[in-house]
Amino acid sequence: MKKFLFDLFPLLLFFVAYRFADIYVATGVAMVAAVGQIAYIKLTGQKIEAMHWINLVVIVVFGGATLWLQNEAFIKWKPTVLYWLFGGICWAVNGCLAKTSCKSCWQARLIWLTPAGAALTGVGPGSFFSLAP
Repeated sequence: MKKFLFDLFPLLLFFVAYRFADIYVATGVAMVAAVGQIAYIKLTGQKIEAMHWINLVVIVVFGGATLWLQNEAFIKWKPTVLYWLFGGICWAVNGCLAKTSCKSCWQARLIWLTPAGAALTGVGPGSFFSLAP
């Protein structure tokens, strides 16, 4: 549960800031929180997961565009882009890279990537694509 909350840290701070300010302040808070999250992981000597790097890049790129152009549409695209990236990664791991160690690494983390897990949960690698509007 602690790791789950830590992974959602930038998102939680975004919503808190948005509740008390506007979208631009919330975007800045999320960007700082994502950078802080990476810094904390690095300072504690833990391994930084690919998900954290991808999330950081997407938040900084789309958040930066939001703040620079003063257009909130960019930060609203962030979840869609993130879901498409994760969906593409899962699709590639499940299909193109089926014989590599990468698949076994992902399967250890995401049970639904296995055929049995997908049948059991009803969730497959294409599920991220369905989350994007």
